[in-house]
Amino acid sequence: MAYRNGKYYNAAYTYEEACRYLNDYKAALTALVDGQAKEYQIGTRRVTLLDVGDIEAMIDKFAGIKEKYETNIRPARSVAVVFRDT
Repeated sequence: MAYRNGKYYNAAYTYEEACRYLNDYKAALTALVDGQAKEYQIGTRRVTLLDVGDIEAMIDKFAGIKEKYETNIRPARSVAVVFRDT
């Protein structure tokens, strides 16, 4: 994530892409864990129940990207104080 003009942005993913991928990976996890599918396809990638750890990692990744876009919290600023004797 980068910070520019008071907002976070991700050069690799737009907000809409992050939301779409997050929903895709959540749907894959639900289908695999509930036993609805033995294999699930996300784009060109096929995942199975053995890939649950990878799916959860991707959910965390895209949830983090989405959260950064939604919150847009400014990073803490530090201020230097110089005391002068007059």
